[in-house]
Amino acid sequence: MNPRSVFLEDLTSPEIEFLIHKGWRQVILSSGSMEQQGPHMPLDVDTAVAREIARRLAHKLGHTLIAPIIPVGCSDYHMSFSGTLSVPIETFKSYQTHMAKSLIHHGFQTLLFTSFHGGNFKPSQEVAEALQLEYPQITVRTALNLDELFRVVKSTLDQQFPDRSPYDCHAACCITSLQSCINAERIRADKVENGVDLLRVPEITGDLRELSPNGVLGRVDGYGPEVGEALYTSLTEWTIECWQM
Repeated sequence: MNPRSVFLEDLTSPEIEFLIHKGWRQVILSSGSMEQQGPHMPLDVDTAVAREIARRLAHKLGHTLIAPIIPVGCSDYHMSFSGTLSVPIETFKSYQTHMAKSLIHHGFQTLLFTSFHGGNFKPSQEVAEALQLEYPQITVRTALNLDELFRVVKSTLDQQFPDRSPYDCHAACCITSLQSCINAERIRADKVENGVDLLRVPEITGDLRELSPNGVLGRVDGYGPEVGEALYTSLTEWTIECWQM
């Protein structure tokens, strides 16, 4: 039996109990953010993309469900941009930990952690490691290496744009292309503008606005669904490789 949805929130309690009984004991835990995405995209794009990547992963893996995507993450360095929401790292870790423990309580035996917001990577990794120590009888896998994720994104974009050298770090071609695959109408095409060019991934410890006044790190031009599909393919393949290590 294939469920009507792989997202837990779409299913009834009896449906989930039946699936667990039938061996659907693998679950994805992912997170996004509610933060500025330049002048051309809404605040929830990281969360929307995290949900789409999780959906593709679940269908590719099979017998895998998806916990609700955590919509607000650790985004302190975006707070000078109106609308951005952020929670303390310990709050985020506690929330994700209790979500995971609930899933373990109900019979899930493999927890697959990932994210599509850089600020959540380290806290989620720490949550996953602590859970594995506390519950040695279950399997915890992670795809939370931010440097590697940037490498995958740059490698994919290099194939699409051989002459483009700057890194794509935030609100630029990568995330805009990924959003265009989900719903291009949410992109304010008339507001698209490039941001600061970066030759390496920056270590942001303060206000991102000081580095990029419009909030974009990288170039947006050239975005589109074909680029987005190439990125979804490489990102899902990378995530599965991480989980299988």
